Amino acid sequence: MFLRLCLGLFSYLLFNISTSIGKGIVIDSDEKQNIGHSVLTTVDTHGNYKVEDVIQMYRRNKFQESNHPVFNFSAQDSVIWIGIELESKTFDHTYLSFGDYSNVWKASGYIIDSLDNFHQFLEFDHLKSRPTIGKTLPYQTLAVRIDSLSTSPLILLRISSQSSRNYQYIIAGLANMIDFLHTRELLPVGFIVLMLCMFVYNSFLLISTRDIIYIPYLIYVLYIGFALPFHSGFVLFQNKWMWDYIMAWSSIGYWSATAFAFLYLEMKKTAKWFYRLITTLTLIIGLFYPFLLLTGLSAPSALSDSLYTLSFLYNLILLLAAIYVWTKGYFNARFYVLGWFFVVSSMFVYIFWTNGLLTHQLSEFAVYGGFSFEAMLFAFALGNRMNRLKKEKIAIQQENTNLVIAQNKTLAKQAFMNSHLLRAPLTRLLGLINLLKKEGIHYEEVNKITDLLDKSAIEMDNITKDISSLLEEQGYFDQYQSEFNQIRQEIEKNSETSNSK
Repeated sequence: MFLRLCLGLFSYLLFNISTSIGKGIVIDSDEKQNIGHSVLTTVDTHGNYKVEDVIQMYRRNKFQESNHPVFNFSAQDSVIWIGIELESKTFDHTYLSFGDYSNVWKASGYIIDSLDNFHQFLEFDHLKSRPTIGKTLPYQTLAVRIDSLSTSPLILLRISSQSSRNYQYIIAGLANMIDFLHTRELLPVGFIVLMLCMFVYNSFLLISTRDIIYIPYLIYVLYIGFALPFHSGFVLFQNKWMWDYIMAWSSIGYWSATAFAFLYLEMKKTAKWFYRLITTLTLIIGLFYPFLLLTGLSAPSALSDSLYTLSFLYNLILLLAAIYVWTKGYFNARFYVLGWFFVVSSMFVYIFWTNGLLTHQLSEFAVYGGFSFEAMLFAFALGNRMNRLKKEKIAIQQENTNLVIAQNKTLAKQAFMNSHLLRAPLTRLLGLINLLKKEGIHYEEVNKITDLLDKSAIEMDNITKDISSLLEEQGYFDQYQSEFNQIRQEIEKNSETSNSK
């Protein structure tokens, strides 16, 4: 019931998101500014360019133009300058959006007049709740007001960050900009709600089943519930060290994902080669890279690009490993394959969007959908695993019950043979021995009694052989050999004691 409620809430959020996208991101044509194709950029490698120098570089056409609405920069491009030429006409309450907390760590904005004089209209630091200079909307995607700056069409932005990042520039009026920003933040909120629901639901399952496989799954759900919005600019809480050492604490996701894959797919048995390969990648991403970062042996910008490549390779190999295990007959791997397929597919969609191959606005948020489906499918996988283990437990219990029934039948047969079949010749033997002890018995009677003793002894011998065969067929001699030896020793000891007396 709780899980259904969570899924219903998430579906409701998705409906509102799709409605918002339809209303907010498609900006009215009379209000939309000529932005994207008229944006020029240059990289400040060492971060020491002055505004005057950048203005001259712009006038001398030293800036580069991009044909895509999304601009990509590597972590080594720590500081970039962006030149935006606005239309001569500006509308009331016009806002410029160019990034969020994850890809805009610090930003400075300058308006340039016709005489190349500049005036600063923005000073922003993502660790602070409000910009020092300028007016922005209260969202975690930066949107600064530009309509009242100047009649000059040129704006210069200085943006710094230490991670690989993508920028999308949008200029719109207040209403459309709010709809756009609202949409960007509604999806992370829905994603976080879903992850919290999955965490609570599966925590109860962990308590009830005590199955350790739930531990890496719960850690992974908590991690992606925080890390994915964090990387996308929706920051629940932050500190400077979280941004400086983002590669270090992100290793939690790799370790938990690896542990879950090894436990669920039983990869150490089913796919040894993939087991060794994934272990190696996890050690590199989750241990070696954080070690280089924490010890200062390498800067984050030098590791960022290679880390993104290894991360994509890691996810792809997990998918291939699950497919391999599935083809080897482990049918329960199908849930894992589907889950990781959604993750890898959403990564491809996001890459295509950043390179201009996909233009639909939902492409930017594809990773939220991919990881949401993954988390839910993994929950179904754990439920299926729990049902499978329950069936196996019932089968084992039935097998043990059948074994006990068979043992009881064997014991009943042995008891019958001891109490009835073996008792009869033994009683005759004792009676005949008493006859032999009588005085005055004739020779002919002795011979007759001797023949009867011989028959009774042979009958007893046959019955004891049948008992031994019965015990041997059931495997009791091998199973309880040490106990039988102990009984034999006690009998021999008692026999010696009786003879000595």
